[in-house]
Amino acid sequence: MAAATNAGSRVRLDPNHSEELLAFRQFRHNVIGFLRLPPDVSESELRDALNAVSSNLLASYKHRAAQATLAWASMCRTDMRSSHLRGAARTRQRTPMTLS
Repeated sequence: MAAATNAGSRVRLDPNHSEELLAFRQFRHNVIGFLRLPPDVSESELRDALNAVSSNLLASYKHRAAQATLAWASMCRTDMRSSHLRGAARTRQRTPMTLS
């Protein structure tokens, strides 16, 4: 399966990482619904509410958030690398070859 591009972002969605990001997004949505918080709750308010319920729940949430952040960072690094390589290839194509 080819990597898709998110319409709102230039970062290519690697299927291996996008599943992890989508799973975290759904997990976060479910936690917010379970705690009956508003959908636009801030991250700090969400974490405070989780900690008030259970420090173990907060720890689980933080772990999943860290995993999702690493997946996103990995996709950004991959996209930056491929952009750099594309730019270098274009530069080589535009530079005329000279013989010494």
